Amino acid sequence: MRSHLAFLFVLLGIGLSVWGFLSSNDENTVKVHRSSYTTDQVTTYLSADTRYTFNIRGIKAQIPYATNMILSQSHPEVTRLIIAIHSSSYNPDTYLKNSLAVLAHEGLFPKKTLIIAPAFYHQDKTVIEDSVIWRSTPFWGSSRALFQNKKITLSAYEILDDILSRIITSPHFPNLTDIVILGHSAGGQLVNRYADSNLIEDTLALDRHISMRYLVMAPSSYVYLDGKRATGEEGKDFSFPLAADKKYNRWGYGLEHLYQYHKRHHISADTIRGQYRYRSVLYLVGSKDTGTHALDRSPSAMLEGLNRLERLKTYYRYLHYYYGKAITEYHSMAIIPNAGHSGKALMLSQEGYVM
Repeated sequence: MRSHLAFLFVLLGIGLSVWGFLSSNDENTVKVHRSSYTTDQVTTYLSADTRYTFNIRGIKAQIPYATNMILSQSHPEVTRLIIAIHSSSYNPDTYLKNSLAVLAHEGLFPKKTLIIAPAFYHQDKTVIEDSVIWRSTPFWGSSRALFQNKKITLSAYEILDDILSRIITSPHFPNLTDIVILGHSAGGQLVNRYADSNLIEDTLALDRHISMRYLVMAPSSYVYLDGKRATGEEGKDFSFPLAADKKYNRWGYGLEHLYQYHKRHHISADTIRGQYRYRSVLYLVGSKDTGTHALDRSPSAMLEGLNRLERLKTYYRYLHYYYGKAITEYHSMAIIPNAGHSGKALMLSQEGYVM
């Protein structure tokens, strides 16, 4: 059985190095780095000028991303990859910097870790014109996307699949052994849902003996595995809510009406239930994260609890209820004392790393 501290030891016992194996045309992948900056240990490349290009199902497009390495160069020293998912503030550069701050705090050798912070923008949240954007929230895997003002069918989850597949199979990273995917707030929503949906972990990663772990920090909601929700005075019992809206259990609050991403990859509700049991997930929330700022207050979300702190405690009890006590072998949680709704505070907490 592994504790949440052991989990984060693997997670943030990470050095730094990020990728340049982004496309068949590497010169189109990393553009003019006007927004790069250099510290004593690493040069970082920020999202204003750096693009990840891809060809997914014939869709040739790109997204911004922030990183600490040129991916087209060989990095045999890299053993770990962090994929850091931004919040609804749409600030990938911040999540690159937060990841670097954890490594600096730990005194870790940065060249052993590749960090990639992709940008998944809603159409109303960016003025960038050369990127895929989404007409619906990208965090749950919607395929309602746009590129160069044309409608396309593409999920952020497919881009994550593409990033992981390329790095795992790239000759530039022959010694990769660990992958951590982390996200805070809306990014935590994505990580929770991608953790239970993706097939990469049990195929490419498993074949190459690469471990994958997920850090879910203070999301506004979680995906439940059946239609039951907390009931009773203390929310310790679970049953079907009688007065709930009929749509309360749809994706991503539940597993009904799965998205096109799932259908394209033949991922069923049973697939999700079966594989999420064995995914290594650490959940973090601040003890003071009880406000309603940017909180999902829809009827479906309110069935999960009144605030983020309550929702995590309830969800973790639910995992125990659904899977049994053995769930603690893979899933763990921590409440960070005196922390509010701050991704950096959670990542830099004692529970979030090991000295």
